[in-house]
Amino acid sequence: RPNTRGLAPRTPAMKRSADDASPTGPGSSTRKARAPVVLVDMDGTLADFDGRILSLLTKHHPSLALPKDEDRKFPLSKSFPVDSQSLVTDLFHQKGFFTSLEPIKGAVEALHAMVAAGVTVFLCSAPLSKSPACAQEKVEWVAQHLGQEWVNRLILTRDKTLVRGDLLIDDAPEAKGTAMTPLWEHVYFDQPYNRVGSGPKVDASRRRLSAWSDWKKIVPHSIAMKS
Repeated sequence: RPNTRGLAPRTPAMKRSADDASPTGPGSSTRKARAPVVLVDMDGTLADFDGRILSLLTKHHPSLALPKDEDRKFPLSKSFPVDSQSLVTDLFHQKGFFTSLEPIKGAVEALHAMVAAGVTVFLCSAPLSKSPACAQEKVEWVAQHLGQEWVNRLILTRDKTLVRGDLLIDDAPEAKGTAMTPLWEHVYFDQPYNRVGSGPKVDASRRRLSAWSDWKKIVPHSIAMKS
């Protein structure tokens, strides 16, 4: 209707560009950027689960044929004939198995570097429901290899979709849990069993961390997306 109060007519609101919404765009001086929250899986991502199993099989069952690295499946037991799969599962149900795992190359250094760079890092792992010692041994592993203060960053859950975060770095072809639509982006930590064509649950569209030394190629992109 006509302007009857002598006020200047309002001009249409300008559309915001992608740069305006970015933490580094024109409007960034008035925006508060937060640190990205990165969730990191343990077995197969941070700790060398398969490597330890294969080493123990070589020691205790030397006649058992081991899969080639590129033929490893998820879980590892599926890489063996049905009548041999219990040999694998028996090993990781033994007391002391999870504390015996070696860190994957560069993992410990990368996590400390992330925190030093201002990234909020939590460990997000699914303990075995049929292994009474698994959860406690994961706590002990974290304290031993990352430091006691990192125990406060450890989240143990059978459903990772219940945990909030920006990224989940996980080797599993499909992350554990279905209760919620996850808020995080699942980034594959590269393993033979999560490569395209290795199985029906592999998502070819997911980004991939090929080595822990490359973490900066993944995390900075998330900062821009999750301001």
